[in-house]
Amino acid sequence: SAALGLIGPLGIEGQVSYTPTPFIEFDAFAGLSLGWDHLALRGGYHWTYADDRGLVDGIAHSEWYRGPWIGLGIAL
Repeated sequence: SAALGLIGPLGIEGQVSYTPTPFIEFDAFAGLSLGWDHLALRGGYHWTYADDRGLVDGIAHSEWYRGPWIGLGIAL
């Protein structure tokens, strides 16, 4: 993961995580943040892939989920 301040209150951030076993999960996001004092408005795009390799019921299930996200960050 990484977060980088650009100019003034504007920043970029991103994260990638991967779980190889016993199931496969890939999770990533990239976005921008706009901060004021202890608050930050955050938003971007999120990708998630999950594959149970048939461990749940003997049938392999895999799904891609992706789309925009928005959030509020609070630093104390």
